[in-house]
Amino acid sequence: PGAEMANQLTYKMANTEVTFSDGSLEYFDLGNVKTLGLKCEACKQLEEGKERIFVINQTAAEKLAKSKIVKVEELIGETVVTEPEYQNEDQSFGFPYVIDGIIDDYNYHSLKIESQPMLIEIHKNIPWVYYALLRTNTSNWKSTLQDINTVYTEVESVRPFDFTFLDDHLNELYVAERRMGILLASLSLIALILAFMGLAGVVSYLAHSKQKEIGIRKVLGASVNSILFHLNKEFLLLIGLATAISLPIAIYFAHQWLNNFAYRIQPQAWVVLLAAVLATLLVVILVSLQSRRAAIHPPMEVLNLE
Repeated sequence: PGAEMANQLTYKMANTEVTFSDGSLEYFDLGNVKTLGLKCEACKQLEEGKERIFVINQTAAEKLAKSKIVKVEELIGETVVTEPEYQNEDQSFGFPYVIDGIIDDYNYHSLKIESQPMLIEIHKNIPWVYYALLRTNTSNWKSTLQDINTVYTEVESVRPFDFTFLDDHLNELYVAERRMGILLASLSLIALILAFMGLAGVVSYLAHSKQKEIGIRKVLGASVNSILFHLNKEFLLLIGLATAISLPIAIYFAHQWLNNFAYRIQPQAWVVLLAAVLATLLVVILVSLQSRRAAIHPPMEVLNLE
C-alpha cells in the first residue's frame, strides 16, 4: 500500500467489445486481506476450502457493469478477460477470470489519485511472495523485529531480512506538501512578526502625535476606554477592509491547491474569518498597550507643553 501504480493492464468483460486500460492487478493472500482489514465477503470461500478467488473493487465493477449493461451485483459469476490483446498458444486471447466477489474501494495509492479499478487475485496459500505485511501491537519494536527475523530466516536463507514501516512509506507520498506547509508557516510567522513590529511603531508615533487631542478629550470628560476605542477604530476599519479583500483570494488559492488531490475538503470562509478575528484581537491588544500610556498621561502636563 502506498506504492505507485503497478501491474497495470487492459481488461474487459468476456463477449464485449469495450476494453479498459486503467486497471491494476494485485496478488494477495488471505492473511494480507485480514492484515489490511479489508471487508471481503467472497474470502469466506477461501476459508471453506477454495484455493483461489478473483475479486474486483467497486470502481472496476461500475465500469464493467456499464460496458455489459447489467447491474453491478450481476457481475458475480461473469468472466473478466485481462490483456485481451494477447494471443495464447491455443489461439485464444487474454486471460479469463471468473468474478467471485466485489469489494469496496480503498485507498491503495496516494490521495492525489482517484480510486483506480483494481482486479485482485486472492490465494489461500500464495505460491510466491515479494513482500509481506505484518500488523502488531507492541511498544518493544527491537524485540519484535528480532522475533520476526528469526521466523524469516527459517523460510528464507538467501535474501537478507529487510523491513520498512508503512507509516514511513505513506509519509513519503506527502513530503512536498509537508515541506510547503513548513515553509508557508515559517514565512507567515515572519510576516506576522514584522507586521506587528511596524504596527507598534506606527501606534507609538500616532499616540505621541495625538497627545494634544487626547488631552483635550480628557479635559472634556472622555474616559481612558473611550480614547482607546477611538484610537482602535481606525485600525479596525483597516482590518475589516483587509479581510474583505483577502477572503476571496484565500478561498481561490486554497481551491487551486486542493485540486491536486482526488480526496479533499472544501475550504470554508469561516477559517479566514477566524484568522481575521484573531488578528483583530492581537491588534486591539497591541494598540491598547501602546496607546494607554498617552491616554493616562495627565492632560494638563500635555497642554502646558503645547
